[in-house]
Amino acid sequence: MKTIILLILLLTASSLGQVTTKFYPFDGNSFSRFGQKVSIDSNFIAVHSADPDIFGHSAGAVYIYRIGVGKVNFIQKILPDTAFSGYLFGWPVILVDSKIFIGASSKVFIYQLHSDSIFQKIDLLIPPDITDDYGRAISNYNETLFVGASLDGNGDKGAAYYYEYSDSAGWEFKQKIKPVSLQRHAHFGERIIHNNQYAVISAAGDGFESGTFRGSVFLLEKIDSGWIEKQKILPSDSTYYQLFGYDLGFDNGRIAIGAVGNSLNLQYNGRVYIYQQNEDGIAELQDSIFASDNFPGNNFGFSFRLRGDSLFVGANGNLYPLNNSKVLDINNWAYLFVKTTNGWEEKIKFGPTAQNPENVFGYAVDFINGNFLVGSPGDPTIEFQCGAAYLFQPNISSVDEEKYITDKFNLSQNYPNPFNPSTTIEFSLPEESEISLRIYDILGRQVSIIYDGVKEAGIHKIDWKPNGLSSGIYFYTLTADYFTATKKLILLR
Repeated sequence: MKTIILLILLLTASSLGQVTTKFYPFDGNSFSRFGQKVSIDSNFIAVHSADPDIFGHSAGAVYIYRIGVGKVNFIQKILPDTAFSGYLFGWPVILVDSKIFIGASSKVFIYQLHSDSIFQKIDLLIPPDITDDYGRAISNYNETLFVGASLDGNGDKGAAYYYEYSDSAGWEFKQKIKPVSLQRHAHFGERIIHNNQYAVISAAGDGFESGTFRGSVFLLEKIDSGWIEKQKILPSDSTYYQLFGYDLGFDNGRIAIGAVGNSLNLQYNGRVYIYQQNEDGIAELQDSIFASDNFPGNNFGFSFRLRGDSLFVGANGNLYPLNNSKVLDINNWAYLFVKTTNGWEEKIKFGPTAQNPENVFGYAVDFINGNFLVGSPGDPTIEFQCGAAYLFQPNISSVDEEKYITDKFNLSQNYPNPFNPSTTIEFSLPEESEISLRIYDILGRQVSIIYDGVKEAGIHKIDWKPNGLSSGIYFYTLTADYFTATKKLILLR
């Protein structure tokens, strides 16, 4: 029987009281590149690996871990439906409310948690027409989905596909979006993020005809007839090769756009532009964020995640020319910025346990509820470019701002779902609130009161074990001050 060993490295940074957990794939080898894509929700971590076989063929894989305090527990390795090299299974991977959306070569796989530890495939999306690079970007919001195909059409202009979900029909394709102003090699659809009214889609290679590769970002608006182009956002300066739109963030009318530069402009200082939508929905430039120790070629903004007033940014370093010679910067970092009355302030700087020029620490980042996840796919600790991932859990009381823990009301999807005999419901409160958590049947009748009373600010989990209820679909509703949200759960007997 094969023995599975998960190597975990713990250390404490006394200045922050921070717990750092570094973990590797249990079967990692040279060129696994574990950590190229990462995603995190309140309970689980998903990490992409190239997962090469002994011949170097790599179709990709996704490793799933459960989050603990000062530890992560491996629970599952999800493999693709083919061993085809270059399949890119897990590029990207999106983990949200105990569902996983996994991109691959011209496919999107959807998995759902069906027990405390096992995710099972529940759906597969394929493009409705002939395209290329379908699945390169995925954005899920409630029961809507965008899928990017950044090499669609002649000249690799790119496209985005929009879907809506219903219980009766599942995921239905609704619209293909391809702005007419795209230039060759625009790669529209390389990054996508959306809500129920607006979508933000990057075209980081736009500008090919003029030779600048400055990039652009499209803001779309949802109207009755579908999604329409509302605004084309261009970088505010004329620097060549910015790759404006290399990564995106969008939350509560605030848009974050990364511009990292590329190998043809290694003197470029990476940055993240912050825009705010006005009352008409138009994005207006508010700020431009740099690291405190920014330097040319550091790839600041290569990856980031925006949640509320917090921005978590990776800067995975690069080769860059200095005085006509090649200099290799061995310092790779990730930075937490928080919006305060004084603007965006750098609060915490995260680094690997040991700096190494091969690390590319910060290649992928994500965070939620005080858990900060960073991919380091070049980490050579086990074998050359096996890769690693880091989970940082700072002592929140040691930093001035606590906004990155929870800054808004939120109701998460219960897990497991479907369930028997019990399930966990999680919600977050930005302040002490009088709340009500109740269960209703499919006819709208109240069948259970889980909680009525006051809860302090923070993240809360409540286990619910229904008594006297039959199998079926039910709904749980959280009411807190001015906030109300409802989600569906399924009880199996």
